[in-house]
Amino acid sequence: MIHCARCRVNWDGDEGKPLMELNRMLRPGGFFVWSATPVYRDDERYKKVWKAMVALSEAICWKEVKKTFFDSAGDGLVIYQKSVSSSCYENWRENNPLLCDQNNRSNSSWYMPLDSCLVPLPMSSTGNTYEWPAPWP
Repeated sequence: MIHCARCRVNWDGDEGKPLMELNRMLRPGGFFVWSATPVYRDDERYKKVWKAMVALSEAICWKEVKKTFFDSAGDGLVIYQKSVSSSCYENWRENNPLLCDQNNRSNSSWYMPLDSCLVPLPMSSTGNTYEWPAPWP
């Protein structure tokens, strides 16, 4: 799980590179909890940010698990879940975001520039379902 509480990250900025990096770090089936002003405010500025986040999260096949507002705290949050398979990517009408070309990517995660492409999910031995953690012997 990754939690961002008022972290002021422009997730859709620079062609969505910050959210793509978060997606790369999040394991399949993992959760992203975002508690930020665009989740619950109704003015035009925040609505624009929210619409961009919705579009990008749908493009990378994240499921919105819950969106809620807490009156007592005057705050809201949304919980997204990353897909456990790549089947959603196969049904894209557009190639946006593009899948990363694994042949041109180093396996290193240090000192690499952020990409606006989507890293394909690993395949298990049984098909598209990701096995994590590995079964105990």
